[in-house]
Amino acid sequence: MVERDHAKKDFMNIADLSKLSTQSFTKSLDSFCQKYGYTFNPKIFQDNYGRIQQYFDNKTRDMIYIQTNKDTEFEVETKTSVELALPF
Repeated sequence: MVERDHAKKDFMNIADLSKLSTQSFTKSLDSFCQKYGYTFNPKIFQDNYGRIQQYFDNKTRDMIYIQTNKDTEFEVETKTSVELALPF
C-alpha cells in the first residue's frame, strides 16, 4: 500500500506535469489496472465508503493498492515483449 498523495506527486515529477487532479490520477490508475488485469484498491481493503485509509503521523491518509498475481504479470510481460518486437 502506498499513500495516494505521495504516489501522485512522484508520478507528476516523473511525467513532468504541473497540474493533475487527484480524481484524474485515480481514474487513470484504475484504467491502467483494468487494461492489464490488475485489481485497483481491492474491496477487501476498502472501508464502507470505498476508500483505503491508514492513520499515521497523527493524520488519516488515503492509500492506493494495486493487486497483481503471477498469471497476470506473465501475460503483461509476454504482451509487452511481443509488442516491442513488432516493426511498426
